Amino acid sequence: MAVLLQLPDTRAFVARRLPGKGKKSVSTAMLEFGSALRPLPYERLANNCDSDELRQQLGRRIGLGDVRSEPQPGSLQTPFAVHLGHAVPLCLQNQDEITTRSILFHRQGERDGGARLTSTLPYFLGAVGEDQAQKQHDLTAARRLLRRRQQDLKVAETADGDIDAHLHQLLSQARTAGLISAGDEFDSREALIDALREAVRFPPPATGEE
Repeated sequence: MAVLLQLPDTRAFVARRLPGKGKKSVSTAMLEFGSALRPLPYERLANNCDSDELRQQLGRRIGLGDVRSEPQPGSLQTPFAVHLGHAVPLCLQNQDEITTRSILFHRQGERDGGARLTSTLPYFLGAVGEDQAQKQHDLTAARRLLRRRQQDLKVAETADGDIDAHLHQLLSQARTAGLISAGDEFDSREALIDALREAVRFPPPATGEE
């Protein structure tokens, strides 16, 4: 099967063999470009690219940029590159899909097909730019980093509270031992630490009974 396409600046001739017995598709194709190109005779048909290259070359010719789809947070769908094949469900329908009220696009009712259609439709409608997936990826990464930093902050705040509790416990013991006067007050953690260090380094002399 073959088709001759009129592109904005040239023509494209695309041909693919029918799938062999027991197969649903083929992965090779023929692709030729030329401003005066016409359907080629059968004897000149020969595979010169695979399906991925075919989509990429045709996509670039019609202005389809390097677009990636970034799934929403929590989705099991993996990121994928948007290519010409994702536009096919917007153009074609099976007979049973035409008569189904709940289906508007080809393969919309399939799990993977419906998810990819939802991801790519905004781009083909022009609602989002080519950098939308990158922005979504950056946003997801920033949110992930924010959650990690919030968790780190929570751990640090807990450790900070434990340090204050331990310092006040040492202060209480130092006052009980007479190393620090009960009337001494400290307006900062640093001042309290300095006082404890000083008390350990130079304890007050013991007083004997007369």
